[in-house]
Amino acid sequence: MINHKNTVTSLSGLVALAGLWLLASPFVIPPPATSAALQSNVISGVIVTVFAAIHAWRSPSKSWLAWVSGLIGLWALASPWLLGFAHSGAFMWSNVIAGLVIVVLAVWSAIASESYFSGLTA
Repeated sequence: MINHKNTVTSLSGLVALAGLWLLASPFVIPPPATSAALQSNVISGVIVTVFAAIHAWRSPSKSWLAWVSGLIGLWALASPWLLGFAHSGAFMWSNVIAGLVIVVLAVWSAIASESYFSGLTA
């Protein structure tokens, strides 16, 4: 039998790590000349990390925290094209991969959260 609460904690913990990477990436991989890319990654990384950590360790029943992280992951995935740094090589790929990881794991965590906690309140 699958323990969805442990699944939610594990998945959201991984989302928090991906959020930390998003936050740190402009300081590890040289960002493009635009400050919008740096600001986007820092702000998005902070939001994803905080929301995922809260979802993992304080409020695993609040699936909306994971859904918001997933939306921010979509932003990270699309931001190279929306902010004009799709030509920046490693920085662009870092955003695309981090965004995909965040979207997939956050959505999985949200679904697991809803599955587990809806059964407890019914």
